[in-house]
Amino acid sequence: MEKTKGKKRLSTHLQILHVSKNLFEQNGVSNTTIDDIAADSGIARSTFFTHFASLDELYAELADREAEDLLETINALQESDLPPDKLLKGLFSKLVDDTTKYPKTFVELLIKGLLFKKAPIQYFIKLEEVISAHLVYAHPPLNDNLTIHEMYATLTGLYFGLIYCNLLRGENISDIQAIKNCINKYIDSLDIKK
Repeated sequence: MEKTKGKKRLSTHLQILHVSKNLFEQNGVSNTTIDDIAADSGIARSTFFTHFASLDELYAELADREAEDLLETINALQESDLPPDKLLKGLFSKLVDDTTKYPKTFVELLIKGLLFKKAPIQYFIKLEEVISAHLVYAHPPLNDNLTIHEMYATLTGLYFGLIYCNLLRGENISDIQAIKNCINKYIDSLDIKK
């Protein structure tokens, strides 16, 4: 009996997370209420509160889950013993795939987390460490004076720029492969070799 209750609780919890991401993407994070989430999840408002104390707690769990998923990808890529350029391409491919599923939600939760210092900062630090560890093998042909931090900022800036420019123009992110190709071209231009 306890096992069944645990499964039902987990199922409801995951349903709330799934529904909230869809609603956030449709309506915006700030325009989605607990009542909206409860109604679309097919649960009572009070049931929402047995899973989350507030919307902020829901935001934090969504951000943590995305970050943990990214860390799992990082770890798997590092264990695969890929060359540095292939590892970076795999990592950014995963970032693009994850972001383009819910781009507006990703942007809003990231900004909300940064503004309120609730973003999973340790994950971003880990991401920078992994990327930087592979950028040490870069041989930038145009400017040998770029630091690792500047290359990291440029590479991640390209990723964010490609995603956000579509959103700023009010366009859906439909050509995911074009975004990946652009990032891959930049990684290739760094001439990363061990």
